[in-house]
Amino acid sequence: MDTTLPRLRDDAVIRRFDGGEPAASFIIEVDGRHYVATKWVVTLLELTRHARTHAALARGMFERFGRQFTDDELDVALRTRIPVAFFHADGAGADQGPLPWRWRVLNAAALEPVLQITSKLFYRPLAFALIALFLGLDVLVGLQVWRDGLSSASHGSLTGACAIVLAGVVLHEFGHLSACHRFGAPHGGIGVGLYWYMPVLYAEVHGAWMLPRLQRAAVDIAGIYFQCAFLAVVAALWLIHPFGTLLIVLWTSHFLVLNTLNPVLKFDGYWLLSDLSGHYNLHRRVRGIARQCWLALLRQPRSAWPSPQDCRLLSLFMALAGAYFAYLLHFLAHNLAYTASRIQLEQSVPRLATAVTGLALMATVALGVSVMLARAIHRVIVVDRAELTGRSCVGI
Repeated sequence: MDTTLPRLRDDAVIRRFDGGEPAASFIIEVDGRHYVATKWVVTLLELTRHARTHAALARGMFERFGRQFTDDELDVALRTRIPVAFFHADGAGADQGPLPWRWRVLNAAALEPVLQITSKLFYRPLAFALIALFLGLDVLVGLQVWRDGLSSASHGSLTGACAIVLAGVVLHEFGHLSACHRFGAPHGGIGVGLYWYMPVLYAEVHGAWMLPRLQRAAVDIAGIYFQCAFLAVVAALWLIHPFGTLLIVLWTSHFLVLNTLNPVLKFDGYWLLSDLSGHYNLHRRVRGIARQCWLALLRQPRSAWPSPQDCRLLSLFMALAGAYFAYLLHFLAHNLAYTASRIQLEQSVPRLATAVTGLALMATVALGVSVMLARAIHRVIVVDRAELTGRSCVGI
């Protein structure tokens, strides 16, 4: 079987990975995508840069691991278990992840002057001050709404609110890129794409894989940090002049922030919990722990309870997922009922059209979230994915 071997691309970058799983201790960068790999895979790939036959490859693997590998074993590993993009300069076969269609709106060069300024917001005392300001204003808004209700929102402009909310989402993406700029991680620009089938904004932050764990977590949370600073400004304006449009912005943006923090979908909350826990494939890890708990409950042979650390991870994931589902259902039910009631009360054609549009949007969001949640639950519980994975920060 001494045929020509596929050869690792010269531009592929391999570095050690700061994660919590010793077996997955390396990261490979190819075409802006980052893949977590074991020492065995990395050694095999690096040997292809010099070995020209399976026999030479097997000798190199024996020298490093002290055991014999057959030609068939190595050939299967190279041709079926490793992405073809590792061996082809055009990047064919690269995984597009959850964004099968994307279009970059602003590239990294165009954003560089802005990021040089916004990256300075990651000065720790300033960050704590901005977060404290947001929380304080948020409490004041909550007390005001508790006292007066949401009646003022009925006089707001849905179109104007959508435009302001979109501005906040753009700032969210700037937050991710600003954090990458602050920590020196390679990054791209901002674009629009389809997350499975829903339109989203995204930031190209794949270079965050090369950062230490806590800095990756900072990149994950940076979008929400910027969005909270934005909401602090909106909350202050609403407290001064309680316009209905601003209340709609606050209400909707809070939903988007909390939706982004959930660990069920691969939004910021997923990557944050993944980086803090050190598990690069969080869904698969949680699924494995849950399975182990189930087998232990059934007292299957050779089954044992997971470690206390794994049990804490599973409990935290389930608690966050449960809180997210509860909040999501409450938000959608409340807003669908409120919008439907407006349709019955409206007399003028323009206001009726606005109410119908709002109901259609809420129903679309409910359907879209239901489909994505069903897919996410299916992936967590049923589907077994490969170890190699990529990341991007998505905002909706």
